[in-house]
Amino acid sequence: MREGELLNVQYKEDGQRIGEGGKDLASYSGLLAESRIFIVDYENWYAVGDEVRDLLWDTIKAKFNLTEDEKKGVVSDIGEKWKEFKSRLTRPDGPKRKRVFVKVVEAFVDVEGMVLLK
Repeated sequence: MREGELLNVQYKEDGQRIGEGGKDLASYSGLLAESRIFIVDYENWYAVGDEVRDLLWDTIKAKFNLTEDEKKGVVSDIGEKWKEFKSRLTRPDGPKRKRVFVKVVEAFVDVEGMVLLK
């Protein structure tokens, strides 16, 4: 893709996004959800105002060839990804990667015999 060229997104008859454009849109939506909407600023997705949603849409439109009719679905997808991301981070037992890391550390380190420095 050349600079300034927009990616096209193909759809199945049921509206599901397919192909490279569909995969790229899903990935980019997830990236925006995790990096552009600060979790501490919003209690839930409904608290994310129209200004932020419009900014997300404009960011997507800068990379993908989409119509205004697709805005609601795309922004809704970003909201779903944001909720999933927030849920992963706020789980009582922590993010999955952290749990895996702790298990790896416990396998190689005698945690009970460690001396903690103050």
